[in-house]
Amino acid sequence: KRIKIKFGTSESEQQAQEQVGKPKLSEAQIQKVSKSIEDIVSKQPAKEWTYEDLIGIFKRELEKHRIKQRGKQKQRHKPKSWWDKEVKAAILRRQEESREHRWAKKRGALPAEVTSKWENFQERKREASALIQAKIGSAGVQWMMEINKKDKNAAKKFWEHIKAQGRKTEDIQH
Repeated sequence: KRIKIKFGTSESEQQAQEQVGKPKLSEAQIQKVSKSIEDIVSKQPAKEWTYEDLIGIFKRELEKHRIKQRGKQKQRHKPKSWWDKEVKAAILRRQEESREHRWAKKRGALPAEVTSKWENFQERKREASALIQAKIGSAGVQWMMEINKKDKNAAKKFWEHIKAQGRKTEDIQH
């Protein structure tokens, strides 16, 4: 048995789906859904399929692909203006020292070794913190220099920066 199904909706149904938050599937995804439905039905040739059975399969398979699609659409956040390779390396060094200390404690190393690893971690932590604070400070100074330049777009840049800070300023005013 072979069933041919044409997927399609009217304009009003599409708008209703978008309002509910169900993302539209691409042609390739629809092909995958129809292939998986066909596989399910063809695996059970002796079964008498009812309308409700088929609709249930359609809904399940469509939802599976919608879930996969949602998972792929993770939005990456924009890194801060002060974030760079140097900051990342400092943080990674700090994390590595933290792991070393934790492992030394867990395996029951000598107290002197554990203390040494703790001091190494504290030093890396101070270095990373100082570097980050310096980068934030220099990024702030750079931003102020750009704003203070005689520029037609200075006001626009200022308000974009304020918007990027989020709702923090609004919370303070109220």
